[in-house]
Amino acid sequence: MPRKQRHTAQRIHDRLVTETDYDGEWRYVRRWRQANRTPSDGYAELEWAPGTARVDFGVARAEIAGEWVEDHCLVVTFPHSDMRYVASMPGENAECLCHGLLSVFGHVGGVPPVLVLGNATGAGRRDAKGHVTLATVFDAFLSRHRIEARFRNPYSGNEKGNVENAVGFLRRSLMVPPLEAGSHG
Repeated sequence: MPRKQRHTAQRIHDRLVTETDYDGEWRYVRRWRQANRTPSDGYAELEWAPGTARVDFGVARAEIAGEWVEDHCLVVTFPHSDMRYVASMPGENAECLCHGLLSVFGHVGGVPPVLVLGNATGAGRRDAKGHVTLATVFDAFLSRHRIEARFRNPYSGNEKGNVENAVGFLRRSLMVPPLEAGSHG
């Protein structure tokens, strides 16, 4: 059976209730399923260095000041502690990136020494060879706060997991139903 078509514990419980006279609780089925599942292939556990923050933008529809707009959500994750923060921004330029990072750092109460950015949007420009030229505003922001910026390879899927998952999770959790706000600030 393909992995995506296998029965979940919830589906097993639902079928037991409808097809038999089972009246047990779902948690017992879940425990049985965990104890009897086939072992998966091995995988490498990712470890994240403390003090590293990953940054990316996501887009979601929202009603801001009575108008439906594409809301740009700046998502900052701290993978070592698995903390996620989001800031609503009107765009993905350097000013919005710096303002969003400042609001997240103010909430956290500190500044991480390393930022790993998803792409060069807002931070600068990536040329054909992959070299990133920082925007003047963002470069000054990094210098002021003594932050090292790293840019991940857009063609390497293994570098994208944590913050990309956070973008999707926060969009599904916070932006459904779409938010209504008087302004971005």
